[in-house]
Amino acid sequence: MTSETPLSGRAAAPPRRRLVASTSVLVLGAVMTFGAAALGPFVAPAAAEQLPTCPDGDSDGTVGPPLFTDNAVAVYVGGDFTANEDAAESEGLLVVHGNASFERDGIFNVGVVGAGSGSVPTPGSTMLAVGGDLTIGPTSAVDVGAGTAGGGAVHVGGTIDGDSRLLTNGAGAIENMGQGPALSPYDPDVFPQEMIDVSAEMAAFAANGTAARTGDTVIFTAGADDPAHPGLQVFEVDAATLDGSNAIQFNGIPDGDSIVVNVTGGP
Repeated sequence: MTSETPLSGRAAAPPRRRLVASTSVLVLGAVMTFGAAALGPFVAPAAAEQLPTCPDGDSDGTVGPPLFTDNAVAVYVGGDFTANEDAAESEGLLVVHGNASFERDGIFNVGVVGAGSGSVPTPGSTMLAVGGDLTIGPTSAVDVGAGTAGGGAVHVGGTIDGDSRLLTNGAGAIENMGQGPALSPYDPDVFPQEMIDVSAEMAAFAANGTAARTGDTVIFTAGADDPAHPGLQVFEVDAATLDGSNAIQFNGIPDGDSIVVNVTGGP
């Protein structure tokens, strides 16, 4: 199977057909500037043997209504998050441990995006959770849960600066909740370590697939099944290979297999 999607404001999950179960992005540094050239490592939400399966169906990554429901964390940032001028959207639940700042001219979509996997949180549920302050620049707007019946809720531990430019499509936004309640159920004292532990486990897996860059596209090609980790396609890629790319493509992924991409080095 071959799938391809553009990169915009997030390390995008590819269009999939029971393809990718490990599409959370874990960023544990103090600050992340999130744009097309700033990608965090993919990590699985649980040990390989416990990975959930993706819903049945097809998505070509083009604009259209959401196809599936996925309430798991799509992007977790262990420090601060900044969406710069190159960023456009972040599909799924975005959880930021520290402060979140949106400084992109125009609209930044959260939860539901124009081009992505089609897997989004339940309409009306929290799609943006910020432990610290949320700042929306004067030429920016943040649109959460666009196009869904119920929109996407926003929970903020601190204050919201630029709330007039925050669109929740009926779900509402709450500020001054405190870090713990804003990030609940992802306990800020527990969840990061759980993610670190899982990431370390996945980092130890030997790659059975290959990764190469052609132009602006990074292509991941499936390899032979590893008896030590059946049903799992593992890739390793240097961050410099990802830096500046605007699309990722997965080739030959068997139906039902999960994907782990371990990112090494720096850009």
